[in-house]
Amino acid sequence: MINGQIGATVTEINSLAQALADVNQSIVATVGRGGAMPNDLLDQRDTLVRELAERVNVSVSEQDDGALNIFIGNGQSLVLGSRASSLTTGAFGEDPRQVSVGFQSGSSTVDISRFMTGGRLGALLEVRGSVLDTAQDSLGLTAVGLARTFNEQHMLGQDLNGALGGEFFREPRVQVLGSGTGALPEVEVVDVGSLTAGEYRLRYQGGAWELRSLPEGKRVPDFADVGLAIGTAGLDEGETFLIRPTRTAARQVATEIRNPAELAAASPLTAAAAAANGGNAVVRSVQAVDRDSLVVPSAGTPVIVEFDGSGYTVDGAPATTRESAGGTVIQGSGWELTITGAPVSGDRFEVAVNAGGVGDNRNALALAGLQTERLLSGGTASLEGSYNTLISEVGTRTRQAQIASEAQGRLLEEARAQRESVSGVNLDEEAANLLRYQQAYQAAAQVIAVTNTLFDTLLGAVRR
Repeated sequence: MINGQIGATVTEINSLAQALADVNQSIVATVGRGGAMPNDLLDQRDTLVRELAERVNVSVSEQDDGALNIFIGNGQSLVLGSRASSLTTGAFGEDPRQVSVGFQSGSSTVDISRFMTGGRLGALLEVRGSVLDTAQDSLGLTAVGLARTFNEQHMLGQDLNGALGGEFFREPRVQVLGSGTGALPEVEVVDVGSLTAGEYRLRYQGGAWELRSLPEGKRVPDFADVGLAIGTAGLDEGETFLIRPTRTAARQVATEIRNPAELAAASPLTAAAAAANGGNAVVRSVQAVDRDSLVVPSAGTPVIVEFDGSGYTVDGAPATTRESAGGTVIQGSGWELTITGAPVSGDRFEVAVNAGGVGDNRNALALAGLQTERLLSGGTASLEGSYNTLISEVGTRTRQAQIASEAQGRLLEEARAQRESVSGVNLDEEAANLLRYQQAYQAAAQVIAVTNTLFDTLLGAVRR
C-alpha cells in the first residue's frame, strides 16, 4: 500500500514540475515582449510551488528573466526555467518489492530516496524506513524466537500417542537478496539469543567474506556473533548480498501440527526414589534437555541412578553433576534428574519411560514458561517483553508524529497568516471600502443635483 502511495506522489510531483516549467515559459515570454508583469501567471506559479512543497521539500531560486528554478533532495534540479526533469519509481536496490525514488539524469537513473525529505513523499519514505521496516524486523525477531524455542521444547515432550514431539511451528527462512543473478548464500539462524533485529551486507573483499551491519556499517568479526551461519562456498568475488534475518519472519511462521493428539504436552520420562532408600533424598524433577542425544529407557528397563557415598553413577558409570538452587542435578543421556535432600550410600533412583502419560502436563508447563523466559537479545529479553517493547515503540512513534503534526500545523497557520497580511485580501476591509465608495458616490450625486437646481434657479431669475 505504501509503495503505491509513493508512486502516486511521484506522479503528482512530475505533473506539478511540468506545469511550473510551462508557466515559467509563459512568464519569460510575456516579460520579454516588454509587457506588464503577468500577475495572473505569477499567482498561478506561486500556487504550483506551494502544492509542490506539500509533496516534497524544495529550494527555490529566481532567474533574472522571472523564471523560477526548483531544486529537491541533494540539489537535484527538478525545474530549470522552462525545462522540467522527471522522478521515477522502481526497485533500484536488491529488494524487488521495495519501491525507491530515482532521478533521471540522461540515460541513467540515480536512487535519491535517502535525500527525499519533507512533504508527503518524505513522510512516506520516513514511515517505511523508520517505522514499518523497524517494526517488521522487531516482530520478526519475536517470531523467530518463538518458533525456534517453542519447537525445541516441544520436541523434548511426549504426545498422546507416546511419541516424542515434532516441530510445532514452521520456522521462517532468512531473507537473502543478491545484486546479481547467481546463486545465493545459505544463511541459517543458529542462535536466537545472539540474533538482532536488523539487516546486514555480505561482501567479498580482499580475498575474504565480510559482514557489516546496516545502516551504520559496523563490521561483524564472526557470523556467529549475530547468531547466523552463512555458507559462502561457490560464490564469486565481487558479489554483495543483503541479509535480513527477521524482516519477513512474522509472515512465514505457521503451525505444522494439524492433529491435537500430536501436541507433546507430557514429559517422556518419569523418575522415583527406591522404596528401600535410607536417606531422605527425593526426586524433584526429571526432564529431557537435548533431543539429539536423548535416550528414552525401554519399557521395563529403567536407568538406575545410585549414590555411592561420594557421588552418583548412572547405570554404573560415574555421572556428571552440578549443584543448583533446586538441588543436585545429575546428567544422563539427553536428560537431567534433580534430587533434593541428603542421600546415603546405596540409595537408588530410577529413571523410566513415561508409559502412562495421559494427564501429564509437565512439558505443556515448560512451553508456557517460554513466554517470560529471557531467551532473546543475549538473555536480556523475553518473548513477551520483546513484543511489548515493539508495541511501546510503535505507540511512542505514533504519539511523536501526532505532536509534530500539531506543531507543524500551527506553524503553517502562522506562516499563512503572515503571507495573507502582506499579499492577501481582507474581505471585511474590502466591503468597508465599497460602502465608503458608495456613500461618496451618493454624496457626489447629491452635489450635482443641488448644483443643477441652483443653476436652474439663477437662469430663471435672469429671464425675468
